[in-house]
Amino acid sequence: WKSHLHPEWGGGAERGGEGGGERKDFRDTVIFTTVRTGADGKARTGFKLPDNLTSWRVTYHALTPDLKADSGTYQLPVRLPFFVEMNLSDTYLEGDKPVVLLRGYGSGLKANQTVKYRLTLTDPSGRKTLQTGTGQSFAACDLSLPSLVAGPYSLTVSAGSGPYRDVITREFTVVKTQMEKTEVRHLTLKNGLTLPGGSEGPSEIIFSDYEKSQYLNGLCQLSGLSGSRLEQRLARREADRLLGRHFAAGQDVTREDVESLADYQRPDGGIAILPYASSDLALSALVAAILPDQFDRRALTGYFYRVLNQKDAGEDPSLALLGLSALDEPVLLQVKQELKNPGLAISSRINLASALLAAGDGAEARQVYREILSRYREDLGDSMRIKAGRDQDEIIQATTRMAVLAARLNQPEKNKLYQYIIDNPGEEVVNYLERVQILRSLLGDMNSAPVSFTYSFRGETRHVTLKDGETHKITVLPEEIKQVRFSGVKGQVGVIVQYAAPFTVDRTGVSKDLILSRSYVVSGRESASFTRSDLVRVVIDFKVGDKAPGGGYEVVDVLPAGLSFVPRPYDYGISDQDLKWWSYPSEVKGQRLVFLVGKGSGRIVYHARVRMPGEYRAESPVLNRAAGPGIYAAGSGQRLIIR
Repeated sequence: WKSHLHPEWGGGAERGGEGGGERKDFRDTVIFTTVRTGADGKARTGFKLPDNLTSWRVTYHALTPDLKADSGTYQLPVRLPFFVEMNLSDTYLEGDKPVVLLRGYGSGLKANQTVKYRLTLTDPSGRKTLQTGTGQSFAACDLSLPSLVAGPYSLTVSAGSGPYRDVITREFTVVKTQMEKTEVRHLTLKNGLTLPGGSEGPSEIIFSDYEKSQYLNGLCQLSGLSGSRLEQRLARREADRLLGRHFAAGQDVTREDVESLADYQRPDGGIAILPYASSDLALSALVAAILPDQFDRRALTGYFYRVLNQKDAGEDPSLALLGLSALDEPVLLQVKQELKNPGLAISSRINLASALLAAGDGAEARQVYREILSRYREDLGDSMRIKAGRDQDEIIQATTRMAVLAARLNQPEKNKLYQYIIDNPGEEVVNYLERVQILRSLLGDMNSAPVSFTYSFRGETRHVTLKDGETHKITVLPEEIKQVRFSGVKGQVGVIVQYAAPFTVDRTGVSKDLILSRSYVVSGRESASFTRSDLVRVVIDFKVGDKAPGGGYEVVDVLPAGLSFVPRPYDYGISDQDLKWWSYPSEVKGQRLVFLVGKGSGRIVYHARVRMPGEYRAESPVLNRAAGPGIYAAGSGQRLIIR
C-alpha cells in the first residue's frame, strides 16, 4: 500500500485492529489448521483477528475419502469507525531523522474534523520521548523523531476525535548499515572446529575433499580440449594420463598421437605452436619442463643455447635459461647472474626462480618467490592473483607462472593461485601446459585416500565419507552455528561457509581498477533535497577496468528509508524516451538493490518515489566481484533531505 492512499483502497498491515484498545498485533497469517466435517458437510473453527484493518482472505482446500477435492477463498473485511494510520519503516539507519506521518480515518469521521495525537518513542536504552500534535481528519499530521541510534525502538501513538479513541504501537530497528556482502570463508576442517556464520540469516556449509575436487575439475577441463595447437594436444594427452593414474578415469594415448608430435619441432630445434609455424621460445621452455622426452632433446638444447648466445632482439633470456635448467644443463651460475639485473621484468624474475628450482637451488628459488609474492599478491578470498602487468592478460600470465612455482615449491598459496587461473581464462592467454605442470605437482603431494568426518547437529550424529569430487552440504541458522560439532576428521576436508554479513567500507580491498559514482536527479537537475511529491531518478556510473579480475560484477545500492523503489516507472508517467537507460535490478531485498554488470564502462538508471519526509543517510554504493567482495570500489555517501 502507499501512504498517500485512503486505506479502504487496499490492505495494509498497520491499518487496523480493535478500536478503543492498543493495537500492536499486525500478523499477516492468523491461522493454519485442519478440520473434519460432520455428516452435513459442515465444520467449525475459531480465531481472533489481529489488529490489521484490511480484508482478510480465508483460503480452504477440501478432500473426501473417495478423493474428490475442491478449494476456494472468502473475503472477510474489517472496518472501524475511527482508527489512526502511521507511516513508518521497519528499519532505519543510524543518524536518520524520520518524520512520522499520522492520519485519522474511519467511517465515523467527517471532513475537517479535529484529530489529536500523542506520540511516545522508547529508545534502545528505555528512555521515552513524548510529542503531541493536532491535525484534520483524513489529512497528514507530521511529528519529527530525533536522530536515531542503533538498536530496537518502540513507537506508540494514541489518537482521538470526539468520542472516538485509538492506540497503535509499532516497533522498528535502527542499524549501522543495510549494506551487506556474501561472506565466503574457506577453511580446513579440524576436530572441534567452531564455524563462523551469519548473525541474521542462514549459513550454507559445503564440505568437500578440498584437493581432489579442485584437481579433478581442472583435469576434466583439460581432458576435454580440442584443437591442433601443441598446447592443446599435449595438455589433453597429459590430463588423460593423470586422470587414469589418480582417478581411474583417463584414456589411453595412441602411438600415432605420440609420433605426430614430432611435426611441431622445427629445424632449428625449437618447438612451434603449429606444425607450419616458427619456433616459440616460451612454448619451447614449457615443453622442456614438462615433456622433453617426446622431442629431440639435443636439438632443443641447441636451440636454447643459440638464443642465449645470439641475444636475439625481443627474446627473453630467462626463458632460454629456464629451458636449459629443465634439460639438466649446467647454467645455475648464469641464472644467478641474470637475477642481479636490476631492470628485470617481473615475468623474467619468476622464470629465473623456476630455473633455480630446476637447477637444484630450491632455497633461493623459494626466497625469490616470497619476495615477488609479498610485493604483488592480491588476495581475493577464494583465490589469489599476482597484480603485475599492463592488463588482465598479463596479470593472468604472471599469476600462472607463480602458480607453477608455488605448486613445485609446495607453498601454502598454491591452491589459491591455481583457482584464480581456473576462474579467469583471459582473452588471449593460453596456459594449458602450465596448468598441467601445476596439477602434476599438486597431485604428487595429494593423499589419494577418501576423506571423512563426523558431525553432530540438531541432536543427530552423522558420519560422512567423500571421494572423487563428492560434496556434502548443510544449512544452519544463526542460533545453531555454534552448536555444530566435528570429530573423527581424516584427510584434508575443505569447508566453504557462505553467509550474509554487514559490508563496511574501508581501505581494505579497495581497487583502483573499479570506479563508481551515484547521483539523484529530480526534474532533470541533480539534487539532495526533495519534496513529498517528487519522483527521483537514481543514476549510477561505473567502470570495471582492464586490470580487474575476470567474471561478473555487482553494483549494490541501498535506498534511504525515505525513498521507495519503483519497479514499474511507466505507471508514474515516465515516457519510453526517458526509460531507454532504465535498469532493472537482479535482486531486490528491502531497500537493497543489486545490478549485474560486466567489464567496461556503463550507466545504471532506476527510479524511486518519496515515501516519507525527514533527513536520511544514503549509504555509499558498492561495486564488487559477483564471485566475492575481495576487491571493490565504493561511491560517496550522502545525506538526503525530504521536506
